[in-house]
Amino acid sequence: MELIEETNPIARKDYICDLCGRIISKGQRYRRQFIRDDSSEVWSFKGHEECCELTSIIDFSDYYEGVDCDAFEESIINYVQEYHQGAEDIIKVALQNRNYYGLVKMILAELKEKGIKHIKLIG
Repeated sequence: MELIEETNPIARKDYICDLCGRIISKGQRYRRQFIRDDSSEVWSFKGHEECCELTSIIDFSDYYEGVDCDAFEESIINYVQEYHQGAEDIIKVALQNRNYYGLVKMILAELKEKGIKHIKLIG
């Protein structure tokens, strides 16, 4: 795969994050990439800045196809199960409601507080 272009525009309308599946709200800064694969197929990617930042911290080396929404969701679930076994009700509700964007922000805050810049999750 080849990254053709990467920008951090401000959303002019609502988009869906290709990682967490939640809305990138109009007026919110996000990451947009144009990518070409080996067969010259080109596509675009849109993601919350926080979701993209989390993908740079979590080790996705076990995912042969790269980071897609399924691998991303799985990593969030694995993190919550590994580090929040007796999870507080708010975390359980967020997980049950598939509020992955809310969990992404929580996980990023925890990792930054602990100074963790790379993490391998048990899946």
